[in-house]
Amino acid sequence: MSIYTQTALEVITCFDKAVKELLGRTYKSKAIASRLSDFPALAATSGIMPALTFYLSKAVDEEDAFTATYRLIKSAECRFTGERLSNIKEYLEKIEGSGGEGKGYGVALALILASLEKIGYLAVGAERPGIREVADALLRVLEGAGGASDEEVLQVITELKKVGTAFYKT
Repeated sequence: MSIYTQTALEVITCFDKAVKELLGRTYKSKAIASRLSDFPALAATSGIMPALTFYLSKAVDEEDAFTATYRLIKSAECRFTGERLSNIKEYLEKIEGSGGEGKGYGVALALILASLEKIGYLAVGAERPGIREVADALLRVLEGAGGASDEEVLQVITELKKVGTAFYKT
C-alpha cells in the first residue's frame, strides 16, 4: 500500500469513526463525497494553491465544521470534544440530507488539509485553526516552506477522493 493510500485511509477512517460515535450510526453525505471528488480535477486544471483557496473561500460559511473536523482528525483519540459539538452534529445532519450543492466544503477542506499535513506539504499548526490560520499556512507554502511535491499532493488527493467516495457517496 502506498503512503498516499495509507494517508487517505487514516484521515477518512478517523473522521468516519468519530462521526459514527457522534451520530450513533453510519454516516453518508453526498456533499462531502462530491467535494472530495471534485478537488483533484480542480487542482489538476487550476493548480493546487488556487484549488485550496477556492475551497477556503467556500468554507467561510462552514468555519465551525472545518475547525471541528480538523481538530478531530488531529486529536490522538479521534473524538469530537468541546463546545462546538452541537454545531458540528447539526451541520453533519443538515448536509447528509442535502443534494450536496454548495455544502460540504468545510469538512472536505479539513480532510484535504489533514492529508496534506501528513505528507508534509503544509503545516497549519494552530490548536484552533480557522480560515486565517489556513491562509497563513498556504502563504508559508508559497514562500517555499512546503515539503511535498505537487505530484505527491495530486496522488494523496486522488486517494482521498477514492476513499471518500467509498465511504460517503449515497
